[in-house]
Amino acid sequence: MSFWIDTRDDIPIVRAAFNLPRVTGSISFVCSSIIIYMMVSDRKWKLTKPNHRILLAMSIFDLIASTVEILSSVPVPSHLGVVGAIGNETTCNVQAFMFQLSTAVMLYNASLSYYYFMTVCRQVSKIEFAKKFQYEKICHIISIGYPLVTAIIR
Repeated sequence: MSFWIDTRDDIPIVRAAFNLPRVTGSISFVCSSIIIYMMVSDRKWKLTKPNHRILLAMSIFDLIASTVEILSSVPVPSHLGVVGAIGNETTCNVQAFMFQLSTAVMLYNASLSYYYFMTVCRQVSKIEFAKKFQYEKICHIISIGYPLVTAIIR
């Protein structure tokens, strides 16, 4: 099965496949920007809570993921014949790096789930989560470290 779409066959499907990531990526970009604005605009109150700091970091990395989606096939080398491709080898490598880095969104989502599990089910306070047990620090290290290392050594 080929992942390349033959442009000679079904033009409406090709256009939809080309434009759909741009639409969903744009919606995600706007929503993540709103979340970041909400967190930063009231940072004295909101950034004192571990779940808000995790959500802020997740939204920042989601901006990267959304940008990758919006660009979709644009950075792909033009000689490959992919619809909308106008890039070169360097732009493709940059996009691949950013795509791998965007896996931090999934890890931050897991960190947020872990935070709620610990605070709701295990009765760990927000202060204990952030400072005493260093859970938040570990969540940030894993959520940023793993995607960064795998993006660099890919």
